[in-house]
Amino acid sequence: MPIVFGFSNHRKNLLEKELSKFSTESKQLGAKSLGVFGDYPLGNVLLL
Repeated sequence: MPIVFGFSNHRKNLLEKELSKFSTESKQLGAKSLGVFGDYPLGNVLLL
């Protein structure tokens, strides 16, 4: 398997974009708050 440097930054950007989209859509559906848990809020972006 090839090693890809900088992929974690790309993955973090994708996750932030998806979270922003989900947050906007949730507010439109009446959500008052969102909870994000796991490694992401701690700043640990895992490569899967």
